[in-house]
Amino acid sequence: QQQQQQQETKEEEVARISRCQTVDSGIDALCPGAIIDARAFEPCGYSMNAILFRSYSTIHITPERSSSYASFETNQKVASYRSLINNVIRTFRPKRFVMTLMADEGGLLEMKENPLTDSAAAARIVVPNNNNNNKNNGIGGG
Repeated sequence: QQQQQQQETKEEEVARISRCQTVDSGIDALCPGAIIDARAFEPCGYSMNAILFRSYSTIHITPERSSSYASFETNQKVASYRSLINNVIRTFRPKRFVMTLMADEGGLLEMKENPLTDSAAAARIVVPNNNNNNKNNGIGGG
């Protein structure tokens, strides 16, 4: 493997690292079956675009010591977004997050539940508190 890495071009190395980060962080599980185009950046950062039929998912991560940023965007059509939201939260384990739902009236009518209209107690999403707070899911940074 060391010999293989010595023969890699910089672009091949970045592609290999990007694939590893996608799998090791669990990002690939957020869009199973999709064609994923991921890119790791130096000194830190990650972007991913995934396509599955007519839907896309995109992720951008900027890990910094003082404050990090991660975004997940998709146009996946599902009856309930609760599972997807919970999976994104479990993957990134943020201290806090903002969720924006954009849909036309027809899209809202297709949804079985709207995670933004439940009572505060019912809409509560618990972020796992792992003792491994310094873990950054293998996505660069310190």
